[in-house]
Amino acid sequence: MSLTIKAFLQRDTHSEPEIRRFQIPTDVSTSYDYLSKKLCDIFPALRAGNFSVFWKDPDGDHVSFSTDEEQLEALGYVNDGLFKIYIVVKSETGTSDNDVIHPGVTCDGCQGP
Repeated sequence: MSLTIKAFLQRDTHSEPEIRRFQIPTDVSTSYDYLSKKLCDIFPALRAGNFSVFWKDPDGDHVSFSTDEEQLEALGYVNDGLFKIYIVVKSETGTSDNDVIHPGVTCDGCQGP
């Protein structure tokens, strides 16, 4: 058995996301390391490791995850065997004031994106 992933890669705030579907074996579905390596295979632009991964919680918030434990929490909200994840490429030169760092989240410190 396997888990189906629908991955949305957002390269920048001005373009449509690139969407891919793929499957991972159930026995490694809780491994963030396996998932991140698979994402790098599916999206070669991520091989530099300059990306963040999010899932959408029931409140509609994008929640970042980067550990097995956080991924296991996200998998608890999977509907119909489809795990939707959102990938944002981090800027190598820093971000401008108009770039969204965390989609759908307002920063507590600066009240910005």
